[in-house]
Amino acid sequence: MFNEEYLDFLREGEYDPYKDSIQYTIVPKKAKEDFRGTGIGDILLRLTGSFGPALKTVDLITKKSTEKVKKTPAARKRQVEEVTQRIPLEVFGHLGLIPLYKDIRKVVMKKLYKDLRDSDKKVSKKSKSISKTYDSDMFDDSSGMFSD
Repeated sequence: MFNEEYLDFLREGEYDPYKDSIQYTIVPKKAKEDFRGTGIGDILLRLTGSFGPALKTVDLITKKSTEKVKKTPAARKRQVEEVTQRIPLEVFGHLGLIPLYKDIRKVVMKKLYKDLRDSDKKVSKKSKSISKTYDSDMFDDSSGMFSD
C-alpha cells in the first residue's frame, strides 16, 4: 500500500501491483479488507508461484466435495453445476486441453453466478433507497425544531 500511495513519482501512469511494486505481497489485499482475516492456505497459495492456479483448482475441488448441501433450490442447482460444469472446465483448462479456456471460463462463471450478482444488485439498490430515506428524514425540518 505504501508503494501505491507514496511512490507515484517512480512510475508513469496508473499503479500496477506487479510491475511497480518493490516487494511481493503474500497477504491478499481482499483478505485485509475482509473481517474474517487470512487463512494459512491463502498465504501458501500465494507462495506457489506458477502452480497457484492449479492448486487453487485443487482447493476448489476440496471445498466443493466437503461442502454441505445448500438450503434453497437455486443454491442447490448452482452447487450441482459447480461440480458438473466448473470443476471439469477448470481441470481440463489447466491441463491445456480446452482452447480459449479463459474466454470460456469467463462465460461459464458469468452464467453460473448470475443469480448471485442479481441479488447483490437488488440489495445494493435497496440499501441506497433506505439511506436516502433516512437522509431526507434527518434533514427535514417540518417539525419546526430548528426554526427561530
